[in-house]
Amino acid sequence: MALFTIDKLRFRNILVRGQLPEETAVEFAEALEETLEPLAETSGVDRAVQRAIDQIKLDAAEREARLMQTNHLATAIILAGLAIATGITIAFA
Repeated sequence: MALFTIDKLRFRNILVRGQLPEETAVEFAEALEETLEPLAETSGVDRAVQRAIDQIKLDAAEREARLMQTNHLATAIILAGLAIATGITIAFA
């Protein structure tokens, strides 16, 4: 995921208008793009975004686990209530 790209043609045109020979301008634009490309791929922003995504996924998984635990507890309480009600109904019927 690159954070930026270089418009080599536009950059070359700017350098040529600045009195740099066209061949040198093209070489400079290509060298600049080649130099910046690895930096964009391993930028700190990418790592920070990935850490944030991982943290969000972890939080969601923990929240889901707590919700499932609450659901299981509620089901157990309902079943226990039904068992007690059934026992009382049988005992007094």
